Amino acid sequence: MKPLPQLDAEKFLKEIPKWNISEDGLSISRSYICDDFMHALYIEISIALIAEREGHHPDLHLTQYKNIRIDLTTFAAKGLTMNDFVLAKMIDTILT
Repeated sequence: MKPLPQLDAEKFLKEIPKWNISEDGLSISRSYICDDFMHALYIEISIALIAEREGHHPDLHLTQYKNIRIDLTTFAAKGLTMNDFVLAKMIDTILT
């Protein structure tokens, strides 16, 4: 599996405007502030269920009891693939 060329990744990023690409171009991330701790856990579990179904797992970070950061990359490709952008769109549906 090969990572997407940088220009393709930047093009797909325009479809998910709340996500950011890392400086090295190997991952995308999004932050989200929840109402409280239980809401944050609900969001992370909802993301986990979709990720498990898709077989593509993000790094989930919960800090200060309600701040979530989601990092996506395709470890097998050592960079971004179409799977990352597809999962990001699915995650956006949860956060909307």
